[in-house]
Amino acid sequence: MKFALLISLSFLSLLPAQEVSLMVYNLQNFLDKKVYRNGELAGTKYKAEEEIQALVNIITSADPDILGICEIGTEDDFKILQERLQAQGLKYPYSEHVDAADSVRHLALLSKYPITQVHSYTQFTYKIGKYTYPLRRGLLHTEIQVGDHTLHALGAHLKSKRPAEYADQAVMRLKEAYLIREQIDKILSAAPQSNLLLYGDLNDSFQSSTLKALKGNYRSEKRLEPLDLTAPNGSYWTHYWSYERIYSTFDYALCNRSLLKHVDQEKSSIYSPKNVLIASDHRPLMIYFNFE
Repeated sequence: MKFALLISLSFLSLLPAQEVSLMVYNLQNFLDKKVYRNGELAGTKYKAEEEIQALVNIITSADPDILGICEIGTEDDFKILQERLQAQGLKYPYSEHVDAADSVRHLALLSKYPITQVHSYTQFTYKIGKYTYPLRRGLLHTEIQVGDHTLHALGAHLKSKRPAEYADQAVMRLKEAYLIREQIDKILSAAPQSNLLLYGDLNDSFQSSTLKALKGNYRSEKRLEPLDLTAPNGSYWTHYWSYERIYSTFDYALCNRSLLKHVDQEKSSIYSPKNVLIASDHRPLMIYFNFE
């Protein structure tokens, strides 16, 4: 009996690791966008067909098992994306769409693997002075089952660097980061061995206070580490602002220590096909995990 058990365990140890791919992508307004003329609202305009087709081609060519999305519109817009992907042979049976304070831009996730739990948060608020503000895009949180492993996938889209009339944009983004970090601490306090990934458009630089807040204390077991991702040519930028000709790193994937050991660092990258800037002003991230 013991001999048979040893053979079984030896056989399991020889089984190949299960590779799981995850794409992080800001779709740049897959929605009705407001159009202004001479400072006056003149109507709305949907994302151009050329851009949508480029997006679909990029996602299809990468064929991610899990797709974490920023800047999708309503659930109807989300359905359009799913239908377009399915028409090109890419089907995702499981999904999550987060409807938070921002009525225009939303977070969403598509998965080939089962989503076993949904915890997404839409009511988080923070204070600056005497005023209270919402975490506008909320925080997407799903538990995804990959074989014997559970992946906590948390998607975020923080305040942009565009100035706001009512508060300092940098302070708003930092406050949002503190809210998210607080939730990460709760998850990892309740289940320290969880595989946790925070991803999305964080709208700030690598050494910013925002990223430091999200990472947590470097001595803590709950600390998150941002993956060091580059494009094939060695570049780090994930966002291009054409008006000012500025390249920035705004999109990130941060892993806790339990998950970090499953990341294929060499294979993971910033995905940069030829038509990437037709599809969006962001380049997507491709992360590969190997779960034994």
